[in-house]
Amino acid sequence: MKKNICWFLLLTAIFAAMLFNPFSQTVAAQDGTQYENQDGTAPVLPEHLLQRMEMKNRIQTGEITPTPQVDRPQQPQWPVPSNEDQQYIHEWTSGVFSAWNYSTGDYDLLMRLPILSDPVLIAGSAGDELYPRLARDSSAVIYSSDESGDMEIYRMNIDGSGKTNLTNSLGDDYSAVWSLDNQWIVYVHEVNNLPQLFKMRSNGGEKQQITNCSFGCFDPTFSPDASQIAYVEKLDNYPGNTRIVVSNRDGSNKRTLFSNSNIYVPAHPSWSPEGNWIYFDYYQYPSFFSRMGWVHPDGSGLVFNLSIYPYADGYETDYWVNGWGPDSGSITVTVLHYMPNDSGQYIFTGSDVVISSGYGDTSSPLDYLFVMAEGGAAFFPDFQSADRTPPQSALESLPAFSRGMLTLEWNSSSTGLARPTELQLQRREGVDGIWQDIAKPDSTFEIWTLPKGNFAVPPGTPGSQIYFRMRAKDAAQQWEDWPESTNQMVKTTVYSWNVEGRIFDNRNNPIANQIAITSSTPIIGGLTDQEGFFHSIFANYTNLSLQIVREGYGELAPVNLPIQRDTAYDTFLPPLVNALTNGDFETNNTGWAFSGSLPVQISNISAHTGGNSLTLGEGCSAPCFSTTGEFIESDGFDVRQRLIDDLNGTLYALQYGITTTIRYRGRNGAWSDPFVLPVSSQQVWTLASPTGRYYAVYKKSDGLYGVYRDPGGEWTGPFYIGVVGNAYSSNPFDDIAVDQNNRLHFVSTGRTQELGDKYGYPLWYYEFDIDTDTLSKTTIDYLAGFVEFEINLMPGGKVLLTDSPYWSISGLVRDEAGVWRIAHQEDADTSTDAHGVGYWVGLDASNHFIFLWSEYHYSSGENELTLQSMDESLQWSNPVVIDSVVNLIASTPVRCPDGTVFFATRDLTNGLRIFRLGRGNTWELTSFKSPAGTIKLFCDSDGILAAEGIISYSERMLYEIENNSIQGTAEASQSVSIPADMEKATLSFALRLDFVRQSQQTALEVIIRDAAEVETNLLSIKKSGDWRQEWADLSPWAGQTVTIIFRLNQAAGEPKAIAWIDGVSVGSWETVFLESVEPYRFAFQQDAPFLTVHGQNFHEGLTVQINGQDVPSESITILDKTALTVLTPDFIRPGFNSLRVANPGGAYAELPYAFRTGLELFLPVCSR
Repeated sequence: MKKNICWFLLLTAIFAAMLFNPFSQTVAAQDGTQYENQDGTAPVLPEHLLQRMEMKNRIQTGEITPTPQVDRPQQPQWPVPSNEDQQYIHEWTSGVFSAWNYSTGDYDLLMRLPILSDPVLIAGSAGDELYPRLARDSSAVIYSSDESGDMEIYRMNIDGSGKTNLTNSLGDDYSAVWSLDNQWIVYVHEVNNLPQLFKMRSNGGEKQQITNCSFGCFDPTFSPDASQIAYVEKLDNYPGNTRIVVSNRDGSNKRTLFSNSNIYVPAHPSWSPEGNWIYFDYYQYPSFFSRMGWVHPDGSGLVFNLSIYPYADGYETDYWVNGWGPDSGSITVTVLHYMPNDSGQYIFTGSDVVISSGYGDTSSPLDYLFVMAEGGAAFFPDFQSADRTPPQSALESLPAFSRGMLTLEWNSSSTGLARPTELQLQRREGVDGIWQDIAKPDSTFEIWTLPKGNFAVPPGTPGSQIYFRMRAKDAAQQWEDWPESTNQMVKTTVYSWNVEGRIFDNRNNPIANQIAITSSTPIIGGLTDQEGFFHSIFANYTNLSLQIVREGYGELAPVNLPIQRDTAYDTFLPPLVNALTNGDFETNNTGWAFSGSLPVQISNISAHTGGNSLTLGEGCSAPCFSTTGEFIESDGFDVRQRLIDDLNGTLYALQYGITTTIRYRGRNGAWSDPFVLPVSSQQVWTLASPTGRYYAVYKKSDGLYGVYRDPGGEWTGPFYIGVVGNAYSSNPFDDIAVDQNNRLHFVSTGRTQELGDKYGYPLWYYEFDIDTDTLSKTTIDYLAGFVEFEINLMPGGKVLLTDSPYWSISGLVRDEAGVWRIAHQEDADTSTDAHGVGYWVGLDASNHFIFLWSEYHYSSGENELTLQSMDESLQWSNPVVIDSVVNLIASTPVRCPDGTVFFATRDLTNGLRIFRLGRGNTWELTSFKSPAGTIKLFCDSDGILAAEGIISYSERMLYEIENNSIQGTAEASQSVSIPADMEKATLSFALRLDFVRQSQQTALEVIIRDAAEVETNLLSIKKSGDWRQEWADLSPWAGQTVTIIFRLNQAAGEPKAIAWIDGVSVGSWETVFLESVEPYRFAFQQDAPFLTVHGQNFHEGLTVQINGQDVPSESITILDKTALTVLTPDFIRPGFNSLRVANPGGAYAELPYAFRTGLELFLPVCSR
C-alpha cells in the first residue's frame, strides 16, 4: 500500500477545508499527487482497458495508438450548465470515478460527497483502481484493483474504511454492479482467460457462475427487481462481433436484445432504475467512434446516434455509458477525446466523466448536467443518492359515508435530503379486496409530483366499504413501505341516497329516539335526535316505503317515496286511539259528509300518507298563469334583469333610456311613479334580499354605488360601495347576491390581470356590509378559465361558487370558517352523441343544492332532463333522468320560501312546461302556451309564481296567476264523540295549501260545531305551502259530541285555491317531555332519598324506569303536569343513571343525559 494512516488524517483536514465549487475545471490535487497534467503530458490508458474488445479491435486495425503524446493540445472545455439542467444535482447525491494519477502513474478512486463538493481520494494502491460502483444509498463502494497482481473486487465504506476483498480468486474479476436493493452483485470473472458472468451476495458469499459463453461475456447490468440481467456476449474470436443479451438472473431464457446493421460492437448496457430503458454505447459505422443509444427491455423503441456536447474541430470522441443516476432522468458517461497524429492515427488525449440527461433524440446532443472531472483522464463515473431515509406520506381522513367523486387529499414529506417526487395511490373494496392502482388522469397531471394536493376519484360500488392507501417515492428513488394496518389507511362507505326528515306527535312536538322503518335496509338507520330529526342513507334503490311505528301512538299508513333525488319527508304520528273514522281517507269518503258549491273529493294525486287525501276547492292547472299576460312596454334597449320580485308580492321593473328608472307595484296593482337612478348606462344590477329589501347597484367611473327600498318604505341612497373587480370593464363582476343580513356579495374573475405563464385568471370575492360601510376582498387560490361564476348562498354562512354550466359543473365552496376549497361534481354525458346545458337550482327544502341539465342525443333524437343534488357535506347524488320530452330548460329554477322548487322547460309540442318539486319528493308539471322562448320565474312569500316571458331581445310579457275565482265554499265534516277522560284532546291533520295569499280573503277554516249548533273557528289558515302539520286543542269539548268541519272559503276575484288534507285525528296528546332531575347528587340517607323529575305532560298512571328497571307505582307521586317525585328504589347505586317515563297509553320519553347520584367525599392528604 502506498497510502498510510497519515493519508486519512490529511484527507479529513482537506475535506473539512474544501470550498464549495460545483463547476471545478480541475480535479483537486491530494497529498502531492496530481490528477491533471500541467506540462502537456498525456495520460496513459489503463492497461486493463487495452485488452477490452472495444479498444482492442481499433488498436489492431491501427486506428488508435496507445502511445501517449507528450505535447498534446488543450481538450475541449465544457460550458457551465444552466440551473434548469442541474435539476438532478443535489446535496443528497454523491459521485465516484477513477482518475489517472500523474505522480504515481496509475489510476486511483476519487469521491465527490456531496456531488457538488471537490473530489477527494478514497482508494489508491501500487496498481489501478477501476470500475467503481456506489451502493444505491451511497453507503459503500465496490471496485476492482490489481494491487495483488490480478484484478480483484473489493468493497469498502465511502470513507475508505472497512475494505474487504470479495473475490480473492485466480483470474481477473471486474465490472461488478449492485442490484437495486444492494443485496446482490453481478460481475465478470475470467475463467481460463475467458470472461464469464458470476453473481454473489453483497458480502461476497454464495458465488455462482451464471453464464457459459463460448467466446466470453462481460458488462453486466441488473434489472430493477434483480430478476434479469443484460450483458454483452462475444459471438466469435473476431474482436468486434458482439451482441447485447437479456436473460434471467440465473442465465436462463437468454435472448438477443436487438439487431441492427448500423450498430457495431454494442457495449456497456445499463438498465434504468424504473425498468423501462436500457442504455448502451456502440461503434458507429463507418467512423468507428462510439455513440450512445437506448432501447426498451423487450427490444422495441430503439434510438441511437446519441451524443453529448461539446464537439471540437479535429477531435473525435467516444461515449461510454457507465450507469444511471438515482432515477431514470440522468446517466453517467465517460467521454474519451482523440486527436490525429501525422500518421493519421488517433491518439488518446484524455477523458472526462460527466452526468448527462437520460433523455434526448438524434436531432441534438443530450444535455449534460454536471462535469465530475475534466482536463485529465477519468473513467467509470457513478452517481447515486446519499439519502437513506424514505419519505413519508399520509392521506387525510375521508367522511364515514361518501358518494359522487371522492376527493383524496394528502401530505408528503421527507426527513432526508431528497424531496418526495411521486405518489402511488391504491384502493380496494372491503377488508379482503384486492388492491388496485389508481391511475393518473393523464401524463401531465403534475399534482402527483407535489408534496401535498388533492385528486378526485370515483368512489366505488354503493354499499361497499372502500379503503385507500398511499406511499411516496423521493428523488433518490426510495419508496416508503405500504401501510399494512387498516388504522394507517383511510376508508369510507359508499352510498347513493339520503332520506331524512322529522317525526312529530299530534301537537307538532318532536319525537326523539324513534326509528324510521323502511322497505330497504339502510346502511345506517334513522334514529331521531332530540329535535325529532332522522337521517338514513341507502346504497341503491328506486322506490322506498317509509313507515313509523311507535309504542303509545296509532298506526300510520306507509308512505311510498319514489326516489328522484335525496328525499326529505316529515311525519306526524297519530294518537293511539283516534276518535275519527277514516282520517287517512284510505277508504275514500267513509265517515265524511261533503257539501258546498266548490268541488270536494278524494284524490290520489297528492297524499301525505298512504295513497289518498281529501281535496277542497276548484284549484287550477298549476301554475295558474293567465293565458294573455301583461305586455311590459319596451324602449328597445337590453332589458335583462328587467323584472324582479321581493318575495313580498312587490314587483319591480327596471327600464333603461335617456334616464334609468325603477317602478314597482303589488301583484295585480298599479305601477308607482318612476324612481330615477343617477346613471344613464345599462350597468345596473337589481336583486332582492331574503328580508324583502330591494337593491339596485350601478357602476360609475369611480366604482359601484347602490340604492335600496324596504317593503312599504321609501328609497334610501345612493351609497358608495367601492371598486369591485375590474373598474374599467363594463361588467366588473360575474355575479352579485345578498344574504339575510343584507350584506352584498360579489364574485369577479380578474380577466385583465396577467399571471405570467399560468393559465387562467385570479378569482376575487367581495362582501359589502352596509351597516358598517366596509368592503372586504378575498383572493381565492384558484385559476379561473374563460367562464363566469355564480354565487349560491348556503345556510350557516357557507357560499358555493359555480362556473358556467355547460357539459360539466364544478365549483368552489367557502365553509363556516371562511376557508375556500374545490367542490367536485361528475360530468354530464360528454359523449359526441349528446349536447347539453345545465343550471344550478339552488337550495331545496332540505338545504341541498340541485343541479339540472338537459341533453339532446343526436342518434335517437331524444331529450333528457337530468337532476343531481348535493348535500351539506358537498357530496353529489347519482344523476336521475326525470323527463324525456324536454327540448331545453327554459328558465333558471326558483325556490319558494317553503322549499318548493319550480322551473320551466320548453318542447315544440307542449310549449312551456312548469315543473314543481315539493318536499315530499314528487314531481308535478303542467303546460301553458306562450310566445316566450324562455321565462324568468318569481316566487313570493305565499309560494305563488309569476313569470317574465322573454319574447325577444327587447320584448317582455308578464304572466301572473289568474284572479278569476267566484265566491263559494267546499266543506268536509264528520261527527265525533270526544271522551270525557281524553287527556288534552287534540285535533291534528296534515295540510298542503296552494294559491292562497295571506293578504287576501280566501282561507281554509277549521271549525268545531257543538250540539247546540254553535260554531267555533279553531283555525283560519291563509299560508300556502307544501305538506305540514296543523293542530288545535279540543280539551274544552271533552265529553261532548261535536262536528269537525274543514271549510275552504273562496273569495271572488282571487286565485282559485285548493287544500289537500290527510292524516286527520282526534285523540289524546300523550307525548312525555323530560327536562331535568334533581337533586343532581344526594346522600343515601334513610329519610331523604327522593328524586324530583321536571318535564311536561305527565298523566296519571304513568310509569317510571331507572336503569331499565321499573320503579314501584307507590314510589311515584305526580305533583302536576310538569313535575313528579320518585322515592329512590333500593336497586339504585351511586353513579350515572338513565331515566324513562311513559304515559298510560305507552308514549314515552327518555332523559337525554345520564343523571348522577351519590355523595362525593374529599379525603385529606396526610404525610408520614
